Amino acid sequence: MGLKPTRGRTHHGALSRRGLGGLSTEHALTLSVRDSAALLDATAGLGTGDPYNRPPPARPFLQECGAHPGRLHIAFTTVTPNEAPVAAEYLQALQDTVQICAALGHHVEEADPTIDRAAVIPLF
Repeated sequence: MGLKPTRGRTHHGALSRRGLGGLSTEHALTLSVRDSAALLDATAGLGTGDPYNRPPPARPFLQECGAHPGRLHIAFTTVTPNEAPVAAEYLQALQDTVQICAALGHHVEEADPTIDRAAVIPLF
């Protein structure tokens, strides 16, 4: 299992180059969501010189495991930022996930954000 903490949630270190303007981050591969939450509890926080800041969580991430999230509003798209083709099995996995989220009572809708697709690859 992998987790990509949001920008500013974990410290990059004093000598870090903060790749891609904070879009890249480091964490760990774990065996469970609980392990990822516990590790994030242990590593979250600011360090000297960090340019990004996140408010501390209301409670430990580990306590969020199993907590009811309420009704979420979830948007998804089947279009990649650079309009590259997507394999059928990935699209099926996405549809399966959409159905599961809807069955759990969440509001799920397809959305395709307006972006300058021609600029995506050169930008990165």
